[in-house]
This record gives sequence, structure tokens and C-alpha cells, in this order.
Amino acid sequence: MALGALGLAERLRRLGAELEVEVSQAVEAAVQRGDDETKLLQEEVQWLQSQLHAERQQSNARLSVCADLKQKLQDAQEEEQRQREAAQYWQTEFNEKEEQYSLMEAKLAAMALIEAEAAEAAEAEPQEAPTQSRPSACDSKMRLCEEPDELPEETLELKTSNSVQSCLEIIEKEGEGRQLRGLGAEGFHTLLLAAIERGEGCGVLLNRLVRSWACSLLNREDGAAMKKAASLGNLEALETLVSLGGTIAVTAAIGDTSTDNGQDASAQLGGGSARRDGCLLCSCAARGDCASLALLLDHLHDRQTLESIRKAYTTAAQHCQFDALQLLATHLIVELSYVGNTNYRAGEYEKAISCYQEAIDLCEEHGGPGTPCGHAMERVASNRDNLVRLRYNLARAFHRCDRWMEAREQASAVLSLDSDYLNAYALRAQAAMSALDWSAAKADWERLGLLADQGVAPVSPEVLSAWQRRKEECCRQLAQDHYEALGLPKLADVDDVRKAYRELARRWHPDKHQSRAPDLRDRASKRFTRIRQAYEVLNDEGLKHNYDTELMLSEARPLSSAVSSKGVERELFDHFERAWADHERVL
Repeated sequence: MALGALGLAERLRRLGAELEVEVSQAVEAAVQRGDDETKLLQEEVQWLQSQLHAERQQSNARLSVCADLKQKLQDAQEEEQRQREAAQYWQTEFNEKEEQYSLMEAKLAAMALIEAEAAEAAEAEPQEAPTQSRPSACDSKMRLCEEPDELPEETLELKTSNSVQSCLEIIEKEGEGRQLRGLGAEGFHTLLLAAIERGEGCGVLLNRLVRSWACSLLNREDGAAMKKAASLGNLEALETLVSLGGTIAVTAAIGDTSTDNGQDASAQLGGGSARRDGCLLCSCAARGDCASLALLLDHLHDRQTLESIRKAYTTAAQHCQFDALQLLATHLIVELSYVGNTNYRAGEYEKAISCYQEAIDLCEEHGGPGTPCGHAMERVASNRDNLVRLRYNLARAFHRCDRWMEAREQASAVLSLDSDYLNAYALRAQAAMSALDWSAAKADWERLGLLADQGVAPVSPEVLSAWQRRKEECCRQLAQDHYEALGLPKLADVDDVRKAYRELARRWHPDKHQSRAPDLRDRASKRFTRIRQAYEVLNDEGLKHNYDTELMLSEARPLSSAVSSKGVERELFDHFERAWADHERVL
């Protein structure tokens, strides 16, 4: 029995020794496999990081190329828009110059015929020839020709069929035929007969001929008839004269010959000859004749009449004619807005700004365009809508002039009046991006996307895509690291950092922008500050090493779970379980 116990003990001892050896071997094998897998994973991580670095460099290069192409495309589009606007502007200028040239040519031809006829008359009856004053070729287009009974008949010009047809073509092209004001009664009669012979379609031409003749009569003595009707308060006569003469006659009648902004208008309202009695609008304004003013203003839509309207506005203010003042202010606001838009399309942004600001001042002072007898709520709504449009146009003009702070202020004023005006958000965001205020720009782009999702106003997919791209650009600028600020790839060496800094500092140093506009100086200062911050970190070896480490750790992927401590412990436990089960079966 004792021998059996000894044998069992010996077998247990040997079994324990064998188990210890097997356990130690299993542990060593598991550790070795873990080390090998760790090395393989480390090598894989290093290779993946190198690939990631190469791919990021390629991506940065592609992004740089795309940004350059995008900038070139935007520049090309802006240049095309400028050329289109310039073409429209020069076409308008050409039309005006052509009209002036035609007018001058007609005047010179009339002068030549007058001189020829006067010479013939002098040769026939030299002792009775009256002394004729030669008309000046430099008269303004607002200055009208003398009446037919004071000029020699100019039917000599229309004796040939070619000259008659040329005059008719002038009327067809130029509307009411300003160039024909010097014609006498016989000349107009000849043209009427020739127009009737044209048959079909002659009605419009005959109407223009009659209107041209009426204008010649109404323009006599600087529009004396129209001024007389206005001074007597005869609205029926004034309406009839205006309907006969149209815009040309009204424009000529308001020609201002006074030099004191209409201060003597009230002293010139009596009867008699209306010649040299000042601005017709000033006379009506001083008297408070709103009916006549409204009738005349309805036919005044020419930028060259703005000064006369301003003088009438001053006259109404001096004479405390508040109804007339409101009427003139309403017309000025509309006309200034139109002139401002015309200047904006022509690329004359400073002139557009001046017009918009004057219109805004008038709108805020007088409540803007609206019906004087309308309800208060309607006037408030009308005033708000006009201020929204005027301030938005002013913000656009400021943005074109690189005055981004003022553009943002005007856009904010628009949004305070109408919080759902999408164009104001977009304009303010663009101005903020130009001023390098990326946070404010991002907030506006996000607000635009939210309003578009709510269906505040219809927005095309192309516009939504453009808004999203600009928002992503703001996010990219806000997340920009020091290497991107200097235009360098990740982990660039110190020499490249110093070289890039020198080039950017020469370009963006504030001293180089002192002569530029304030907003351009502020943008250069912000850009230089950002470049300086990046350089101070990357130029120092210690700071650069710490920054590179943090940058790589933030971009590195997590390791595989196969090399975790829990995985190793689980594998060893499973091995011990299997070995112990084998020993139990042996026993």
C-alpha cells in the first residue's frame, strides 16, 4: 500500500513537472507570436501612415490646382461680366453721341440754308433786308429754336425728294424728331404730304410729325405757354399742352435759368411773358401747386432733370409747402434709384453709392414712395420695401468697391427690416469672406441653408450647391493648420517654412498696404497675423516637433484589437484550459 502511494506521488510529481514545462513553453510561444504580430502591425501602421502622407500631399496638390482653376474661372466670369457691362455702357454712350451728332448736323444744315436764303434775299432787295441774328451751334439741347415766323422758311431743304425722305427717316428713328424743330410751317406741310403718300403704316409717322410741330410751338420762348398755364393754375390748359408736347416739351419748359436754387421763384409767378422767369418746377413748388407738379413729374424721367427737381425740392422746403415737398421727394427717390442702377450697371460704383445714399436719406426723412392719402400701414410697408431694395443695392455697390465693412452694415440693416431676405445673407457672407471673417461667413451660409430648407423662397439647386461650397470653404479655412497657412505640405522642414514665410511676408506685410483702402489694409493685417502665428510655431525646432507629433496623433488610425492585452490573456487562458483537460484524462 505504501509502495502504491509512493508510485502515485512520483507520477504526480512527474505530471506536475511535465505540466510546468508545457505551460512555460505555451507561454513562451504565445509571447513570441504576440511579439511577431505586434511587429507586423507596427510595420503595417508605418506603411499606412506613409501612404496616408503621400495621399494627403497629392490631395493638397489637387486642391491647390482646383482652387487656382476656380479662381481663374471666377476671374474670367467677372471679366466677362465687366466686358458685358462696359459694352452696354458704350452702346448707350454711342447712341447718345449719335443723337447729338444728328442734332448738330441738322442744325448746321439749317444754318447753311438760312445763310443761303439770307444772301439771296440781300441780293434781291439789299436796302430792305432785315438783320438776322445767326443762331449759335453750341446751344444746349434744352434750348429750343425760334418760332417759324421769326425765321426764314426752310422749305429749300425739302425741295428734293431725297431730302424729304431723309427727314422722314430721321423722324422714324428718333421718335418725335428733335432735329426738325427749326423747320417752318411749309417744311412741316411738305413732310406731311410725303408721309401721306407712304400709304400703309403712315399713321405713326403723321402723329410724330404733328407732335414735332406742336413741340416747336410749345418750346417758343423757353416754353412760355406751359409756364403761363402753370403760373395761372390752369390745370386743364397744362394737361392739354403736356399731352400735345409730351416729354420733350416738358423737359424744355423746366429748363432752369435762375442762379439761386429757386429762391426768387415766388417773385416770378405773375402773368405776362414767361421768358426768363426761372424753373417751372420751382414756381409750382413755391406756390404748392401739387396737381401741376404731379403732371409735370410724370413726364420727367431723365437724369439731366435731377438738378431741377432738387432745386424745386429746396424751394418747397423754404416755402414750407409740405405736400409738394413729399411729392418731389417721392419722385426723387424713384429717379435716384433708377440712376443709381444705371451707374451700377455701367461700373460707376461711386456714383451709384452717392445716388443710393441720397435716396435712402430722402426715404427715411419722408417715408418713401407711396400714396400721400393712403393708410398709414400701407405707407409703412411701402417705405420698408423701398428701404430694403435701396440698402441692398447700396451694399452691392460697397462690395464692388472693396468696402466690405460698409457692405456688411448695409446688409445687416436690410435683414433688420426683412429677416428672410436671402440675398442679403448671401451678400453679407461674401463680404465677410472677402474680409477673412470666416466664422461670421459660415454662420450666414448655415442660416441660408436653414431658410432654404424651410422654403422661405424658391432657390435653384445650382444656387444651393454654390452656397454649400462656400460654407465648406469657410470650414476649411477655420480648420486650417500651420502648414496650410504657409502653403506647405505636412511635416515640411524648417528651411521650407522660412522660405515660404519670407515670400508671404513680402506679399502681405501691412506696410505694403498702407496706401490702399481701409478694408484692404485690414485684410492684409489679418492675413499677415495668421502667417506670423504659423511661422512662430514651425520655425522653432522644439515647438515644431511637438506640433508635428500632435498633428500625426490626431490623424493616425487606432491599432487592431488583435494585439490588445485582453486578446493575449484570453489566448493563454484557452491554452491552459486545454492542457489541464489533457492531464485530467491521463489521470
